Amino acid sequence: MKIILIAALVFVVAVITEGIILPSLFHIYGGFLVFAYLTTLFLVYGNSPTILILALVAAFFLEFWHGWYLGSAILAVLATASIWQLISQFFSIEPFIKHSRINLLSLGALIGVGYLLVASMSIVFMSIEKYIYRANVTWNTLHLTVASPAIWLVTGAGLVVCLLALRLPGYKSMPATGKFYI
Repeated sequence: MKIILIAALVFVVAVITEGIILPSLFHIYGGFLVFAYLTTLFLVYGNSPTILILALVAAFFLEFWHGWYLGSAILAVLATASIWQLISQFFSIEPFIKHSRINLLSLGALIGVGYLLVASMSIVFMSIEKYIYRANVTWNTLHLTVASPAIWLVTGAGLVVCLLALRLPGYKSMPATGKFYI
């Protein structure tokens, strides 16, 4: 129960930071901090059914909170979960999930994989927005959004903070079998 409460608290802080604090102080808009949180769930706890359901519920909440179109964030989360599954099948990522502590080398590797997953989630989300819902959005506009150094900085800081905050409760992570520690 402690892990779910910490995950919910980190989610609420990420939504408030992205929706209120970043736009008012730094004029940074977008869903990249919450995308970083959703990918961090997969990085820390693995690709289990419990985390997939938690991420889908969070994505469903985000669609209503931000006013996104129905299914855009949910499909992006499902695409990210499938990419994470492919990555973990071909590469040995079990040490990242099963270690009880995070050292600097594994933290750097997790941030690198996290950037890859956030980029894939953003590409799927923007493709759904462009091709299904808003045909007038051009790739140039989307490129300017993704190429912003502020967005990359916010995404990296969000990955680090979410990784460290989600690993705090009891130093236990989820094994690859899908059992959930409460």
